[in-house]
This record gives sequence, structure tokens and C-alpha cells, in this order.
Amino acid sequence: MDLTLTDLVERTEQLKIKDPFIAVPKQPDCGIGSLQVAKSPCEVSSHEKRDPVTQIKIHLLGEPKNRQIISIVGTPGLGKTTLAKKLYDNSEVRSHFDVLSWCVVSQTYKKRKLLIGILGSAGVLNGDASSEMEDEELKDRLYKNLKGRRYLVVMDDLWDEEAWDDLKMLFPDDRNGSRVLFTSRLKNMLSETRPVIIEPPRLSSTESWNLLEQNVFKKERCPEELQDIGEQIAANCGGLPLSIVMIAGVLSNMEKKKSVWQQVAKCLVSYISQKADDYIPSLSFSYMHLPNYLKPCFLYLSAFEEDAEIPIRKLFSLWIVEGFIEKKEDKTLEDVAEEYLTELVNRSLLQVSKRRSNNRVKTCTIHDLVLDMCTKIAAEDEKFLFQHQFMIFKHRNRLRLFPSHHFSEALSILYNSEKVRILDSSYGGLVRLAIKVMPDLRYLEIQSLESSIGELRNLEYLRIEKGCTIPAYLLNMPKLRHVRVGSLYDPASFREKCDSSQINSLQTLNCIIINDSKDEKTLRCSPNLRRLKCRSLNKFFPDLNFLSQLESLTMMCGSRFVCDSSKVHFPKSIKKLSLSKIGLPWEKMSLIGTLDNLEILKLKYNAFKGKVWITNNDEFQKLKLLKLILLNLEEWYSSDDHFPLLERLVLGSCDNLKMIPSEFGKISTLQKIEVYHCHKKIASSVQEIQDEQRDTGNDEFEATIFGVWD
Repeated sequence: MDLTLTDLVERTEQLKIKDPFIAVPKQPDCGIGSLQVAKSPCEVSSHEKRDPVTQIKIHLLGEPKNRQIISIVGTPGLGKTTLAKKLYDNSEVRSHFDVLSWCVVSQTYKKRKLLIGILGSAGVLNGDASSEMEDEELKDRLYKNLKGRRYLVVMDDLWDEEAWDDLKMLFPDDRNGSRVLFTSRLKNMLSETRPVIIEPPRLSSTESWNLLEQNVFKKERCPEELQDIGEQIAANCGGLPLSIVMIAGVLSNMEKKKSVWQQVAKCLVSYISQKADDYIPSLSFSYMHLPNYLKPCFLYLSAFEEDAEIPIRKLFSLWIVEGFIEKKEDKTLEDVAEEYLTELVNRSLLQVSKRRSNNRVKTCTIHDLVLDMCTKIAAEDEKFLFQHQFMIFKHRNRLRLFPSHHFSEALSILYNSEKVRILDSSYGGLVRLAIKVMPDLRYLEIQSLESSIGELRNLEYLRIEKGCTIPAYLLNMPKLRHVRVGSLYDPASFREKCDSSQINSLQTLNCIIINDSKDEKTLRCSPNLRRLKCRSLNKFFPDLNFLSQLESLTMMCGSRFVCDSSKVHFPKSIKKLSLSKIGLPWEKMSLIGTLDNLEILKLKYNAFKGKVWITNNDEFQKLKLLKLILLNLEEWYSSDDHFPLLERLVLGSCDNLKMIPSEFGKISTLQKIEVYHCHKKIASSVQEIQDEQRDTGNDEFEATIFGVWD
């Protein structure tokens, strides 16, 4: 007992790392307290008052060596997933483990989906390959990938033991410190496995107010006259982070006046007393304060499954064809839809999951509690009728019970089929029948081309999973604006006798083969294209200058393609350009560098050939993202004024390149450099750039280096 207080605390922390069942209750009014040994793992978190992130990191990075199960439990809206994500993204945690994977289990557990999710997140498998594998192959692939390696697998939103019982034999225990981290609402679900159970406490009144203030005022401070009433509102949220950010979303879109906030506080208290049966009454309160134009867009989210990643472009298309998006002068419907999305995100009703290279939202998710509320309100709202086939995606198994000749009758029972605008189905037989009874379809997503599509005079969006031959009638459909077929590895082609002279309304065309002048002539019937993905298998490079509105171009050529640079021309309107296997010499980079509006450039798989790239003055004046993948480049010379607005640089598998131009350290807008599978000298040059950026006051600069070799 001669130890000082500091020494005693340090010794205790060391003991707790070695034996996680030792807990020290921190009770200020009882002096230091006595050292106690917890009777079970479940007691650890109830005694420890340490920050949950620090607490869980000790279990992730410390002893024991055997595989350990850690479970974050607690009431809905407590922030379990947010806490797990913070740990998963922590640099110290990521560098400690050889393999990291994140998957979502959810209430509707599906073993195959979970296996594919774990393998995909770990970078072992892509979607195309998994579709052809049996479940046993997936299991074998998972076990072999984890065997002998220190892994961290996060299984978010676990509802019962079935998911763990099905897969636990696939997680080898090699006594190397591997961990499996669960989040769950249920505390004693995995009692037989004796997990370490962490139950984060609800936020204190001070923490609740700090979170509310941060979400409403961002980096500014709350005006003094609003602080008392703001603290009162925060206190009424019950210490639940989700509830607090939802109310913050309401307050953010209101006047910052005391009388307005007092009214919110009064309404919230009243609403809580009336909705005592709700998990979090503030969720419904947030919906009631949505502007009318956002309510149908929000309720539409109930069409998606729990924990699904929602593709934003698809969501925009669905909103538009249902008539939810208002027309605004000088803006496309897609631009207005993006404004609506931003409002829902700012109100915390949607969370951004992934972003595109231009920082726009690619996918989003909706909290399961918010989805529950959304589904409940949609069912209760008599004015909101889901007269669209997209909902059938949820009930596909139910519809398949009907014999094909009764399909029309089944639709008439479920929906008013003549008013259905959306069909999302991979069953060809159903599609042929459905088109006959759904003459007003606006959105169609199917597996393969059906000739009866030509009868749909109001069709605006068409997505065909498999590559096919595009007939003339498809290009001549009067309202069709977006066509996506196959992929760059399974593209579509124009029909040989596709002699269409009629100008169409297409704005998107993905992915099409342009092999010769006949294909180019057919393409000229679509002068309004804004997005184009195309491929050339022959020695032909189309002249695309006629596409004066084109903003995004992705182009891939054949592996033996030899490009005549004199025939290469790109529209000046292009903002995003992705090239693969073109084989242009670096000396011809000015063809791209002088594009006045170019913001994103991705060069992959020998898009350019040669050993030396020297950038020139007045090039890439608006470029924000530069991505170089699998190029034979050896030397790169540039200046900071050649990329004056660059924000992000990505290098991957450029084996021969030894250095990034040091001048990048002087680019004031640079935010991040990412390097994957490159020479160690590249890592050194990145470090030098980072040092210079920090010296000039750019403390936000980030550098990610993965897979460096000598």
C-alpha cells in the first residue's frame, strides 16, 4: 500500500488487460474503492465507467490470445453501431489485425447473404463471383481466408444465436488475438460462449446537450439565450444519441429564436406523453416536422429492406417516376432529387454509407428504428398508396405462389395494376405477363431484354442486368431517358440494322460497344447524353465531340488496342473521365489536361503507355481527384500550379513508379493521398508531402499507405 494513487491506477489497468474479469468500481464518494473480481463477464461493463471506446480497445488489442467474443449491447438508439464503427475505423485497431470485415445480420437473417457480406467486406470476393458459388464453397473460402491470420469480424445488429451458431465453426481460434465483435439489443443472448459484454451508458445531461449543440450549430456556439431551453430539450431525449440527433435535425431547420425552441420543447414533452408506447417518440416528432414535399420521399424508404444499402441513383429514379420531385427552373429532376436527399440526411433520417469520387452520395442506409417508424406511418397514412411494383420485391416469394395464368388476378388484388409505374423483377416470365397489365410502367429493372418492352410508351428508366443487342425501337421510345445494360465486361451492342435517324431523349447509356463508324452513327442519335459508358473491341476510337452535354465518360478498349492519338477527341463539357486500356502515349496527355471542366480523372490498366509523364502549364486547372491504377509509369514530373485545386490522389499497383512529385506538398487544397501496393520509396515521398502539408498548417491532410514492398 506504499504505492501512490497514480501507480495504483496504472497497476490496476495492467491487471485488467491481463484479466478482463477484474473490475474497479469508480465511486467518488467512497474514496478509491476496493478491488473486486467480477463473477462473470457480464458484470464488467456495469462496474466500469470508462469511455466505452477505450474500454473495448483494451479487449480488442490486449489479452487474452485466444479468440474472444465481444458484445456491445443496449437499448435501440443507444449508438451501438456508431461505437462499433468508430472502433472498426480506428487506425490503431486496423493496423493490429491482418483481416477486417464488417457485416450486418439484421432481424431477417440469411446465412448466404451473411457469408457473402463477410467475404466481400474482407476483400476476398466480389458480387459476380459469389453468385456462382455454393454455400459450402463460401464457407470453405471464409475459413481458409481467416486461418492463421489475426482477424476482426464485426457482426452488426444480431437478433438471436442462430447466426452465430451457423458460422462459429468458420472462425478459427489460432490463439493469435482474433476477435469477433457483435452489436445487439439483447444482453444475455450468447451466454454459453461467455462473451465480454459492454453496455454503453446513456448520455448524461451535459453530454446530451453537447451532442445537440454540435449537431445544430456545427462548429459555432449556441447563442446564450437558447442554451437553457436547449438543455431542456436535450434532457427530454432520454440520453439516447439517436433521439438527440433527430431532434437536432428538426431544430436545424427552424429559426434560432427562443420562442420557436420553447414551442418545440413544449410539443416534444406533449408528444412523449402521448406516444409512451414508442421506442423513441422523437422519431415520429421529426416526421411531423418534415415539409410536405419531403414526406412522400421519406415514406417511400419503407420499400427497402432492413439494413439495405440504398443505391442513390436508383432511389432518385424511383422518386422521379412516382412524381415526388417538383420541377424547378434551370435544374434537372435529378438535381432537385439530390437536394431532397441532402435535406433528409441533414435531418438524420438517412445516413450516408458510401460516397462517389466527386463526393456525392453513392449509397445510404436508414436506421432500423427509423425504418420501423417509416413503415408504420406509411401503413397508417391512407393518402399514401404504394401503387408501384417495387414493393413486390419485398413480397416476391408470396407472388411466386400464384400460377402464372393467375398473375394478373394476383396483381389486381395487391395493387391497381394499371397505375403501377415501377417493376423490379428478375423473373422473365413474370415480366412478360406484367407488361400486359401494367401499361403505365415508368421504371423497369429486369434480367434480360423482352420484346414487349416496346409497348411501354411512358417508360423512362430501363435497367437490364445482362448484355444484349439493342434494337432500333428501344432507341426510339419517346420518353426513355436512362438505359443501363450489363457491364463493361458484358456490354450491349447496337443491332446491325439499327439505322435510326430519329433523335432520342437518352441522357444515360451504359454500357455499349462502339466498334466501328456504323456504331458511332447510331450513337449520334443520342446527342443529349450526359453519362456514357462504352467499350471498343476493335482498333476504332469514336469521335465523341458531338456530345456537347456529356459530363461523365467511362471508356475501355480491348487488351491489344493500339490507339491513333490523332483521332482522339473528348467533349469539352466532360467533368468525369475514366479510361482503361487505351494505350495513349503520355506525351498526348494534353488531350485530357486541357479539358476546361474536368474534375475527376481515373486512368487504369495501361490507359497511357510510356515511362515518363511531364505535366504542362495550364493543365488540370479544375481537377479535384486523380486516380492512377496499374500503369507502367516510372517517372513523374509536375508542379503545384499544374494541379491547383487537387484534393485527392490515389495510386494503386504502379509497380515501377518510385516517387510522387514533391511539389504536391505545396498544393494547398490537397486533403488526402492513398497508396496501395507500391514501392516503399513512394511511401517515403508521401511522408515528405505530409510533413510539408502539416508545416504549412494543413492539419486535416491524411495519408493512407497499404501494401508497400521493397
